[in-house]
Amino acid sequence: MNPIKKVLAPIDLSGDSLETVRFAADLARRYEASLTILHVYQTALHRLPEGQVFTAPAQPAVVGAAVERLAAAKTEALAAGAQVVETLLLPGGVSEAIVHVAAEQGYDLIVMGRHERRGCDRMLFGSLTESVSRTAPCPLVSMRLTGNQTGVPRAAPVAHDTGA
Repeated sequence: MNPIKKVLAPIDLSGDSLETVRFAADLARRYEASLTILHVYQTALHRLPEGQVFTAPAQPAVVGAAVERLAAAKTEALAAGAQVVETLLLPGGVSEAIVHVAAEQGYDLIVMGRHERRGCDRMLFGSLTESVSRTAPCPLVSMRLTGNQTGVPRAAPVAHDTGA
């Protein structure tokens, strides 16, 4: 098994995502690894009557708010013991961007929180964590987001073997 030196923690910037940040920071501390907190935002796509599709630029207020929340997440990670913490904000398709960053930058582990969806929501939206785990270039640890702000997950994290 390769040593864990680089941990990637994609988050959705919800209050619950701080659970993921604290857990990933604790792993980074234990393995003396660097931690990157990633947020991917989707840009609006517009289709013209002629069939052309273009991407609208991100609203500065949206990007500014994301930068502020990432800075707060970095502060949280440092407080949880991570020694080296970076943040990354990217536009694009969420699962594709996560997998691309993990592969291109050589991450050894991805840590993701997952919201429990059931019924129609699960059929319509699926699971981002499952989507990433299918194509991730490295192991992925997922944890159920509980909504408790203590950072202590109620369920044990689940490791997904990505075959990497």
